[in-house]
Amino acid sequence: SVSYEAIRENTTDSYIKTIIDNWYKANIVDKNLGLTLKKIYNIKISKYLTKAVTTNALGISTTKEFGDKVTFAKLDVKDINNLTIKVIYTIEVQNTGYYPGYVSAINDYMPDGMSFNKDYEENKNWVLNDNGTLVYDGLKDTLIKGSEKKYVTLALDITSKEAGSFVNYASVTNDDIK
Repeated sequence: SVSYEAIRENTTDSYIKTIIDNWYKANIVDKNLGLTLKKIYNIKISKYLTKAVTTNALGISTTKEFGDKVTFAKLDVKDINNLTIKVIYTIEVQNTGYYPGYVSAINDYMPDGMSFNKDYEENKNWVLNDNGTLVYDGLKDTLIKGSEKKYVTLALDITSKEAGSFVNYASVTNDDIK
């Protein structure tokens, strides 16, 4: 063990020496102050296009697989007025911290020109709020350990009959992390 005198004599900063002297004089040497390190729990959200399913007026479907971690894709369609298009996303939830924790909700911000169908298998545990935000609570009871990843799916229909881009993103807030 290191003595008070050794700590004080090996410290060059006078401010630190004053603090050490005051601690010693207040007789709080070797006392448990109940201080702990703050446990850091960080979440990273990544969202990828998984596939698109186009169905024509005759009910014939074509699936376009996008591969691994695609964030932008282009669909070539001839007659958008006679098609339905279902886009399936994968949301990757990763704990980038050391300590385990929970994500009580994932928020998805559906863009104009897309719609949510609660009956799709991919949309289990998703709810559309009155403000148009989709909320997923399927991980609320799942402990996510440090460096661990969990995956969530979401399917949206393209309802716009005009060509264009759709920017869809997901997030968690500090209130959603426990």
